[in-house]
Amino acid sequence: MMSSSTAQSSWPKAHGLFPFALLLWFALMTPWGTFPDPDAFYHAHIAKLMLDSGPLQAFPWLDLTTLGTQFADHHYLFHLILGPAIFFFGEFWGTQLMAPVLATITALALWGLLRRMNAPYAAIFVFLTLLSPNFTQRLLLAKASPLAIGFFLVIIGAFLFRKPVLMFVAAMLFALSHGGWILSVVVTGLLSAGMLVSRVMLDEWTWKRSLKDLPWKTLAALPLGIAVGLLVHPNRMEILRFLWLQVVQVSIFSTGAVLNQGREWNPSTIGDVVQDAAPLVIVAIMIGAGLLFAARRIAQDDADPALPGAHGEFRATIKRALLLALPVALTLAMTLNSRRYAEFFVPSLALWLASLSALIDANRFRAWMQSLKRRAFTGAFVRMFPILVAALAAHHAFASWRVLHAEYFRFDTFRTTMAAISDRAEPGDRVFQSNWDEFPMLWAADDRLKYLFGLDPAFLYAKNPELSKAQFELVTGQASSTLWEVIVERTGSRFVFETPVRHPNFDRLLREDPRFREIARDAVSAAFEVVSESGNTK
Repeated sequence: MMSSSTAQSSWPKAHGLFPFALLLWFALMTPWGTFPDPDAFYHAHIAKLMLDSGPLQAFPWLDLTTLGTQFADHHYLFHLILGPAIFFFGEFWGTQLMAPVLATITALALWGLLRRMNAPYAAIFVFLTLLSPNFTQRLLLAKASPLAIGFFLVIIGAFLFRKPVLMFVAAMLFALSHGGWILSVVVTGLLSAGMLVSRVMLDEWTWKRSLKDLPWKTLAALPLGIAVGLLVHPNRMEILRFLWLQVVQVSIFSTGAVLNQGREWNPSTIGDVVQDAAPLVIVAIMIGAGLLFAARRIAQDDADPALPGAHGEFRATIKRALLLALPVALTLAMTLNSRRYAEFFVPSLALWLASLSALIDANRFRAWMQSLKRRAFTGAFVRMFPILVAALAAHHAFASWRVLHAEYFRFDTFRTTMAAISDRAEPGDRVFQSNWDEFPMLWAADDRLKYLFGLDPAFLYAKNPELSKAQFELVTGQASSTLWEVIVERTGSRFVFETPVRHPNFDRLLREDPRFREIARDAVSAAFEVVSESGNTK
C-alpha cells in the first residue's frame, strides 16, 4: 500500500530468492507419498500410457459411459508435461514432484503480472493468495489446475498491456491443457466491455473512438490461439463435443443435484469465501481505509488523460482497478456456485486489491496510522494489529497444510484388494464399482479391465441415465432386489469392488447373496467375484 517506486526498489535480493521461497513453500505443503485427490491417479496413469504409446484416441475402459465413444484428453498438455518426470521418477512420484513445480510457476505468473502492473509489494500479495486453503489445495492436487490458473492470469495481462503474441501463445496452450479456456473468452469479453464503458463515461470519448481504441489485435489473438490449439489437439474431432458435456452439462447436473458429484462442485456461501480468503479480506479492509483517508491526490492537469507523465499513469491505474473488479465479480459468482472456482477467484481478488493499493499515498497512510497510535481508543489496537495479522497468517498456513493432509490417498490405495481381482480376471472383464471416484485408483492398478464409470458420474448419466439411477439406488440401499440384475445382467460385470464404510448396505447385500463370493477385504475396501447360483465362477 505504498508508492510503486518504493515497492519495486525494495527487497532487491529477496526478489531473486522469491522463486525458491515459493518452491520451498509448496514442497512443505505437498503430502508426499499420497495424492489429495483421486483424479491424480488418472492423470499419472494416462501420462504413463502416453509416454509408452502416444496420445490416447479412445477410452475403452469406460465403454458404458460417453467416454467410450466421445473421449478427448482435454488435459493433453498437462499429461505431456508429466511425461519426462514420469520417465525419470516413475508414474506416481513423477506426477507428485511436478505438482509443487507447476504450482511455483503459476505463483510466479501472478507475481510477474503484479510487478508488470507496478503493484506495491507484489510478493506479499502472492503470499496472501497462498494463505487461502482452497487456492493452495487446488494448486497442489497434482491436476491441471496450475496450468489453467497460470494461463488465465497471462491472458488477463496480455489484454491489459495489449500483447497479441503473448495472448495467442497463452490461448493456444490453454486450449491444449484445460477446458477452462472458455472462461478466458468470457473474461476478455467483460474486460472489453469495461474498457469501452470507462472510455465513454470517464474519459468522455465518443462510442466510435472508444470502440476503435479497444485492443483489437490482442482480442483477435485469443480465438485464433484457441482455434490453433484445438486444431493441433490429438483428439480434435471430439474435443468440442467432449467439452460441451464436461463444462456445460456437468455444471447443469451439479446445479440440479441430479448426481452425487465430488465436493468441489458444492456451492459456497459468502461466509465460506470470506473465511477462506480472510487474509486478503483483512488487506481489503486496510486498503479501503487507505483510500478513504490517504488516497493519492490527482493533480489538476490529470483531467486530460492524454497528457504524458505520472499523473496520466495514475489515472490509468484507476481505470485498471475498475477493470480488474470485473473478473473478481465473475469468479466470485462462479465460486458461490461451485467451490472449485476459488482457484480463479483468489488470484483475481489479489490482482484487484494490488491495483487499488497503488492508489494510496504511502506517506499520508503512515501519518494516519501514527495519528491512530497516539489516540487512547485506537492506539492499543493499532499496536496489536501486526501480532493479530501474524497469528491469522499462521492459522491459515496451517489450515492449508491440514486441508492437503486431511484426506489423502496413498500410492498403494486399493492395491491389495485389486490384486485379488487381477489374479482371477481376464483382459476385458468388467469390474462393478460402488462409486465413480474409485475408478482412478482401480484403473491405475489394472488397465487390462473395464469399469462401470469414473472421472465424473455425468459421463454415465449422459449415456445411460437409467443405469446411473439403478447403480445409485443399489449401492445406497434404496433398492435391494436388483443386485444380480444391475451388476450382472445390465453391465456384464465379473467382479465387484466396493468400499464398505461408505456403502454398508451394499456390502451386506453382497455378503448375504451366494451368487457373489468375497475374494478379498481390507480396512477400506472389499472385492467379490460373480458366481452362478450353483457356486461356480460365472
